[in-house]
Amino acid sequence: MITTTGEVAEVVHLLEASEAEVSEAEAVLAEEALAEEWAVAAVPVLVSKDADSYPFMYRNYPFLRPWVDSLKQVDALKDTFIINPHGIQLHAYYVAAPQPTSKTAVIVHGHTDNAIRMFMIGYLYNRDLGYNILLPDLQHQGESEGPAIQMGWKDRWDVLQWMNIANEIFGDSTQMVVHGISMGG
Repeated sequence: MITTTGEVAEVVHLLEASEAEVSEAEAVLAEEALAEEWAVAAVPVLVSKDADSYPFMYRNYPFLRPWVDSLKQVDALKDTFIINPHGIQLHAYYVAAPQPTSKTAVIVHGHTDNAIRMFMIGYLYNRDLGYNILLPDLQHQGESEGPAIQMGWKDRWDVLQWMNIANEIFGDSTQMVVHGISMGG
């Protein structure tokens, strides 16, 4: 547990240092120490992390409601879960293209968002461009577990894992684009 300002500064230094300066073991130790500190101060959340996402999306992008409703009606909007190498359960939505295709978009949300709030981008790729889409919830967002938001750095490994899952779902010869916003980019 971090107890002094000096130890906090050391953890921050380790987290901000480039990969060339810090070994993977040192980075993992620093992240675990910081996660432990954050966990002590965490307040339990009683409401789903994405409880207001659908109303938000429908209010700001009214064209989404009929599309999402039609996907749900024919069971085309699907969920999938994986366990990353650190034992954290992660969630994603996926939708096959309207016509068979080898084109797939993995669409990654930004800071404090979730997969549902990326449906407007998914709509463009799926409905307008004819792509298969996979929209993951990054750690500690949406339906994914995790002790804290990873700010994109550690999420890159999860996104690579999601790309492999997209290949399993949509076929091995997938031509893939990864479209990210903010922290997800």
